Amino acid sequence: MKEKKENQLLDCEEASLYLGLPKSRIRYEVFLKRIPHIKIGRSVRFTREQLNAWIEQHIAGGKNE
Repeated sequence: MKEKKENQLLDCEEASLYLGLPKSRIRYEVFLKRIPHIKIGRSVRFTREQLNAWIEQHIAGGKNE
């Protein structure tokens, strides 16, 4: 049985496409621990759910402003 797309882990390139940001920016945010991610060995993965929550936190006029 195939896993639902929402539950799949995204790699850096897929997260970059999903967020519309350059891969270098994604890596920088991971390095600073400012974007939610999962480390599996040396690999970094993301979930759409966590990325959506991160986007919500960065909406202008949101909680952080």
